[in-house]
Amino acid sequence: MDQERNKPTVSIILPVYNTAEYLKECIESILSQTYIDFELIIIDDASSDASSTIIEHYAMLDLRIRFLRNEVNWGIGFTRNRGLEVARGTYIANFDSDDIAFPKWIETQILFLENNPTVDIVGANFIFIDKSGKILLQKNNFPEYDRDIKKIIPLVCPIANNTVVIRKKCFDEMGGYRPSAHIAEDYDLWMRFREKYVFYNMQKCLVYYRVHGQNSIMRERDRIVRETLADFRNKAKNLYPPSFIILRFVILSFVSYGIVFIRIKFR
Repeated sequence: MDQERNKPTVSIILPVYNTAEYLKECIESILSQTYIDFELIIIDDASSDASSTIIEHYAMLDLRIRFLRNEVNWGIGFTRNRGLEVARGTYIANFDSDDIAFPKWIETQILFLENNPTVDIVGANFIFIDKSGKILLQKNNFPEYDRDIKKIIPLVCPIANNTVVIRKKCFDEMGGYRPSAHIAEDYDLWMRFREKYVFYNMQKCLVYYRVHGQNSIMRERDRIVRETLADFRNKAKNLYPPSFIILRFVILSFVSYGIVFIRIKFR
């Protein structure tokens, strides 16, 4: 009974791999949330830098932190699933260990979900920052409503994984992340969840997304482009076979623009 009473409303899952340079700022932004009824599950995926030491320090300061370690580097999908296995909250919030949360990130998302029981997954917009925290640009054009989000999911990821809060029942019913999805594990999840659950994107920025030379979008840029294009092509064939030639043109145009954008903005 005491264990039930002590269950947090929200489980924030934070995978960590060699992000010691940004980890203090990330953890402090979560511990400073205006919404305090949460547990922060931090899983170190066998980091070789000082990440583990930093996590241990904060775990001693705040009892809401639950610290897990992977003995070997299993990857992001496995690590997120390990957090899901021990999560006790009614809601699951995802975050990335080099990003910074706005103080009202959790409060805003939880209030929305509690007032909108038909919505299962709520995301938000974000602001790009560079290595030093300087603002680069604001991402403020994610589609808002479920029908619009689901229309473009086969072509582009319309939900920012590091902003979302999800009802835990979604994972209980459909399972978690596929470990085989080494890069776009969140996109793979949305493709599966779109068949059953309702999405919504709040039209406000709630997270600073850091772009730097060591995070996955930069470190594995070329592989991301190749695998994402192949994934788009397969999904488009299955979903829209009569108009696949047109869709292929759209996809190629989108990816080409994305490559140019990344190289200019974040090189």
